[in-house]
Amino acid sequence: MQFRFSPARLLYTVLFFCLLQSLVFTVQAQTSGSTLPIDSSKVYIAVDKMPEYPGGLKAMYQYIQIGFHYPEELRKDSVSGTTIFTFVVSPTGKTLVIDKLKGLHPLIDGQIIQLLNNMPRWQPGEKDGHLVPVKFTVPVKIGPPQPALKAEEVYEEKVYIATERPPVFPGGNEALLKFIRKNFKASSEYKTKGIEGAIVIATILGIDGTIRKKDTQLLKGLGYGTDESMLEVVNNLPAFTPSYQNNVPVLHKITLVIRLDEYGKVTSVLPPVQGRPN
Repeated sequence: MQFRFSPARLLYTVLFFCLLQSLVFTVQAQTSGSTLPIDSSKVYIAVDKMPEYPGGLKAMYQYIQIGFHYPEELRKDSVSGTTIFTFVVSPTGKTLVIDKLKGLHPLIDGQIIQLLNNMPRWQPGEKDGHLVPVKFTVPVKIGPPQPALKAEEVYEEKVYIATERPPVFPGGNEALLKFIRKNFKASSEYKTKGIEGAIVIATILGIDGTIRKKDTQLLKGLGYGTDESMLEVVNNLPAFTPSYQNNVPVLHKITLVIRLDEYGKVTSVLPPVQGRPN
């Protein structure tokens, strides 16, 4: 028996298969999501928006501190030092591909690897509007209890004055000026003196970008109550984007030069100087 197609039926058949192919392509494109144009095999170390652990880097180290238990077998020898691991935050926020750059002991290294593997999902990194895999390097200082790990002392107390990616105030220098203007109030005594000048304050940003109040110093003041007021404003600045060196967040010293006019109004704030100006 031979089947014969009329021209109309043949046309409908062709249109049906074209429509089916179009639907398959559409479903594939939709399931790929925003990562479709990105080569998933490429891992980035710096992107437009870096991945973020829930609660920030300080919360990540607190997670490690709580989860890590110093091995009883190592107490006698007091094994201590800094381990260094790298891992990739995938476009889904999952930590993958963990690699040990520097270990201390299998009993310690194994725990750290397990903790990194089981971390809560991160907010993924973005490049050109797409979610991409990003590589992180994490040093962890280990020592006998108590406590075995210290979230604020994960890094050596090295303070940088220049890094590959310096800290940035949220919104930039214009937002920094706006914040200081809004929160600083000059004393009545200062306003009667008819003087103008600059207040210079140095401080250190923690690995999470927050001001370390214990390290805030007045380098140059104007007196008449203005210095104390400005120190309080600086100590309450919102967190900066942390400073990074070799893709690792580090402590960073900045210096703020804040100018006042004779009426006590903040006229300008120089972009935070890395370290102390000459």
